[in-house]
Amino acid sequence: MKALLLSTVVFSFWRTAIGQPSLAYVPDSLKHNANEIVLNEETTFVINRIDNSELKTRYTAAILNKHADDKNHVVLYYDKFTQVSNAKVTIYDNAGKRLESYSLKDFQDWNAGGSSMASDARAKIFKAVNTRFPYFIEVEYTILYKGSMFYPNWRPQADEKESVVMASLTVESFLEEPFRFKSFNISDPTFESTGGHHIAKWRIDNRPAFEYEALSLNTDLYSASVYLAPNTFQMDGITGVMKSWKEFGMWIQQLNKGRNTLTEQDLLPVKSIAAEHESTLEKTRAIYNYLQKNTRYVSIQLGIGGWQPFESGFVHSSRYGDCKALSFYTKSLLESVGIASYYTIIRGGKYSQEIITDFPNAYFNHAILTVPSETDTLWLECTSQTSPFGYMGKFTSDRDALMITENGGKLIHTKRYTAAENIQRTIANLTVDKTGVTRAQFKRTYQGLEIENNYFDEAVILPKSEQQKWFYDYHNLGTFTLTDLTLSEPSDEVVPTAELTAVLDMNGPAKINGQRLFFSPFIFTNLSSLRLPNTKRKYPIDIKYPYTQSDSLKVTFPEIYFSESQLEDVAIDSKYGFYERKMLNNDGEMTFIRTFMMKKGSYPPSEYEDFKSFINLVQKHDKQQLVLINRT
Repeated sequence: MKALLLSTVVFSFWRTAIGQPSLAYVPDSLKHNANEIVLNEETTFVINRIDNSELKTRYTAAILNKHADDKNHVVLYYDKFTQVSNAKVTIYDNAGKRLESYSLKDFQDWNAGGSSMASDARAKIFKAVNTRFPYFIEVEYTILYKGSMFYPNWRPQADEKESVVMASLTVESFLEEPFRFKSFNISDPTFESTGGHHIAKWRIDNRPAFEYEALSLNTDLYSASVYLAPNTFQMDGITGVMKSWKEFGMWIQQLNKGRNTLTEQDLLPVKSIAAEHESTLEKTRAIYNYLQKNTRYVSIQLGIGGWQPFESGFVHSSRYGDCKALSFYTKSLLESVGIASYYTIIRGGKYSQEIITDFPNAYFNHAILTVPSETDTLWLECTSQTSPFGYMGKFTSDRDALMITENGGKLIHTKRYTAAENIQRTIANLTVDKTGVTRAQFKRTYQGLEIENNYFDEAVILPKSEQQKWFYDYHNLGTFTLTDLTLSEPSDEVVPTAELTAVLDMNGPAKINGQRLFFSPFIFTNLSSLRLPNTKRKYPIDIKYPYTQSDSLKVTFPEIYFSESQLEDVAIDSKYGFYERKMLNNDGEMTFIRTFMMKKGSYPPSEYEDFKSFINLVQKHDKQQLVLINRT
C-alpha cells in the first residue's frame, strides 16, 4: 500500500487528475534556463543470462522551445548483438491533449556505421516535429541484448539546459556475480538480494538544468551518471572476464591469437627493407613507411570483427584493413625482424572523455601499436598514409590506453606533448602603403600538435586550389587577397614540423582616419576567439593541450607617418602561462615580437577569476594599436 501511495504522488506531480501530462506542478527552479524538462523517466535493465539482457525505458518530457534536442530526438542503435524489439512515441499538445501516436514502423532506419565499408551498426530514429510550444512527448522502448560485453550507461540529464523532475534506474541480475557499477553525482543505490535475484535502484529528483562551461572536459561533473559493466561477459560466443584490466586484456589476446598468417614469401620485401638499417628505430621507421605505402584504411565493423583484427595474411594480400587489422599487421611485420611491439586499444578523440582507470570497461574505439625502445616508447598510428612516424596527434596523445601483452592487459599512458614541443612560430614582413593596404609576406612554422591548427595537417594534402580555399576559410584576417601560398608536409618525426608561406594584401591591420593611421600588429596570432563569461564558475578549468605562439613582425610604414608613442614592453608570468610583447623601432622599420605560452593544467573553480584575468590581460595587450600621424 505504501508503494502504491508513493507511485500515485509521483504520478500526480507531473500529470493532471485525468492522466494528462502537465507543467502545473513543476517548480519554477526546474523551468529556469531549461529547453526541456524530464517529468518522469523509468529505466530498467535486466540481466537474465551472460548472453541475454534487456533494457526498458519509458519517459515523459516537456519540450519547451525549438532549442530542445535530446528527449524529442529518439535514437535507438542496434546491430548483430542488439535488437530494438518495440518502441512507441506519443505527442501531446500544451494542454495535455493527445495529438499523435507512433510505433517502431514509423521510425527511420539509418546506417550508423559512418564511413565504414562494412558495418552492421544501424539506428532507429524518430525526431518529433512540432512548432507549437510547449508540447509533451512520451517515449517507451525495449532493447534486447545478445551478449554482455556492453552494459548500458545511464545519464538522465543527457544534455545541457535539460532539467529533471524524477528519474530512476533499476538493475536486476540473475547472475551469480551480478554486475559492477561506477556512479557520479548521485546517492548510492538501494540493494535487494533474494536467492540468485539481485536488484539495485538509483533515483534522482528535482535536478535543475545545467550549462556546459568553456574549457571543462569532464561531462561526469555536470549531472548524475551510472556506468555499468559485467564481471564475466560473452561476445559472439566467446567468454571473457572484465573484473581487471589484466583479465580484459587476456580476452583481447585470445581474440588475436593465431591471426598472424604471413608467409615467408610475404615477408621477403619487409626483411629486405629492414636489412638496410642497423638500429631498431630505423628498422621500425622503414617498416612503418612500407605500411603507409602499401595499405589503406577501411573501417569494417561486423560482429566480433568490431574487436578482432583480420588475419595479417589477408591484410597483406588485400592491402587494406581497419585500425585493428592494420595495427596487428604492423605488429606481425615488426615481429618478423625481431622487433617487439604490443597491440594497444585506446579511446580516440580530440576531446574524448577519459577512461575511468579504476573501473575496467569496454571504453575503447581505436587501436594503435606500442613499440618499446631502450630510450623511449614509440606509438604508431597505423591507419594514416600521411601521419609522421611516431606522431600521436590530438586524437590519441596524452591519455590512458590498454596495452595487450602475453600476460593480459596493462594500462599505459601515451605521449604527452609539452608547450616546448607544441609551437606555432610566425615570421612576417609587412609593408603598409599610403592608402592603408598592407602587403604581407610571412612564414609560419608548425611544430608538434600545432600542425593540426586550423586543420593544417589535412589541408597540406589537398590540391593547390583547395588549399587556397582552406586559407580563406580558416584565417580570420579581415578582408584580404591571397596572391601566393605554399604548404610543406610535416617532417617524419614524433615531434613533426611543417611550414606555410604566403603573400597577401590586407585591409585589416592598418586603418587611416584623418591624419592618423591606426595599426594592429597582432592580427596574425591572438586569443580573440577565447571567450570567458563573467559568471560564477562551477566546474574545473581544463587545459589539455599546452602550446607556445611566437611571432616576429617587421613592419615598414610610409615615410610620411611617424609614431606618436611606443607600445610599451609587456611581460606577464603566471601559473597558467606566459606572455611577452616587445616593440623595436629601427630607422622607421618597426619590429613587433610576441610570445604566448599556455600551460597544461586543471584548475579548481575558485581560480577562475585569476585565470580569466590572465587571459583578459593578454587579450587587452593583443588588441592595443600603434598610432601614427601624418605630419605632411
